[in-house]
Amino acid sequence: MSGLVLAGTFIAIYRQLRLQRRQIHENTKVLRSQAHYNALPLLQRPWGLPIEDVRLSEIVNSGYLTPEALGATDWARFSPYRFMQFNGWEYCYYQYRDGSIPKELWPTERR
Repeated sequence: MSGLVLAGTFIAIYRQLRLQRRQIHENTKVLRSQAHYNALPLLQRPWGLPIEDVRLSEIVNSGYLTPEALGATDWARFSPYRFMQFNGWEYCYYQYRDGSIPKELWPTERR
């Protein structure tokens, strides 16, 4: 009788572990999907801003070519732009290292 109880307990524990494994797998997929969703606007926004604002586009081009030539006002617009780019890169870098975003989203992934 105790063998039968032990076998029943084993089966119950095994089923519970399989269910938890499936739940963890599904939760991981949801988290990866959310990380990918979070990464896209962080990467795309810095590219979209100069398209929307011609003056910012001019400032960004000048800032890349000759940052020392920027005046205080232009520098005040260029600096946050660069900081936003860096923040997006840093977020994606750590998400990539953790395996939270698809490899294809990280530009340095070798194929």
